[in-house]
Amino acid sequence: MSPTWLLSFRDMSRQRGGPVRPGALYRIEGEGAAARFVFDPDDIHWLRARLREHRAVFITHGYNVPRDSGVAALRAAAQALSERKDYENAQVIAVIWPGDADIGGPGGAIWRGAAYPFVGGAADKSARELALWVDANIPAPARLSFVSHSLGARLALGAPGQTGAPRYSFTGAASPPQIEQICVMAAAVRNNALEESRFLPSARLAARVSVLSSGHDRVLKYAFPLGDPLQSLINWSGYSPRAALGLTGPRFGARAPDWLSAKATAHRVADADKADHGDYLPEGGGWNNKQKQAIQYAGDAVAGKPLAWPP
Repeated sequence: MSPTWLLSFRDMSRQRGGPVRPGALYRIEGEGAAARFVFDPDDIHWLRARLREHRAVFITHGYNVPRDSGVAALRAAAQALSERKDYENAQVIAVIWPGDADIGGPGGAIWRGAAYPFVGGAADKSARELALWVDANIPAPARLSFVSHSLGARLALGAPGQTGAPRYSFTGAASPPQIEQICVMAAAVRNNALEESRFLPSARLAARVSVLSSGHDRVLKYAFPLGDPLQSLINWSGYSPRAALGLTGPRFGARAPDWLSAKATAHRVADADKADHGDYLPEGGGWNNKQKQAIQYAGDAVAGKPLAWPP
């Protein structure tokens, strides 16, 4: 297996939790327990040269994903995308961020799951750091696509619209990069998120925003309505009582611009498949059939192909 490129916004010395950090590029080498993270300052020069002729595809995880689980899932997903013949001109980069809480002891797993309201800010900070990393390291004319699962939608929908700041760009480019595709799966944001002021700039830049949802997602059906009001208060992100985007698909208000609904492509996993929140990215690097279909959908989206479900 060829090395996977991992862009980390977390403290890689910690299995769980920690602050958001500026992006650091790693190579993942080895298999299973022997896998190791290799940081080489010269790698960024190789990647910059490659991205002059290849588009970048960023793929990221969601909430409550510790370091090793995130690396295994993202590595498998990145490899699956990279092996597609229509990705010969693409460089897939896995993005890991601190969307989990460092809570141990009795009941630790329960409390880590309940910590969702407190990590929304980490997702938004990671989105900002991702945008800064893009501006500092990807040469113009940059062509970018983003794939996400769960709360990682805040990175996929938040980062693109914050790119293009010339004061951070080593290229001095004054215009934003070309955002080709954004694909969010089981998105743990409100179903009107595409028209929110913090995400609308990304939607405006993107050629298409693809949304994959499931009405059988228990996390988004039961936990999201409980956690979203509190996280909105903690992070001052505004609140409206909405279902999750990854549960219902996108909803647009009367004041949403016409172009927005035209850019959004939404598909719902068939009810008979009963896709739950974990049926999108491989857990521990192993795949079930629903996850294989989900990553194929994401791959078709980023390749710019017409979309359908099943893919």
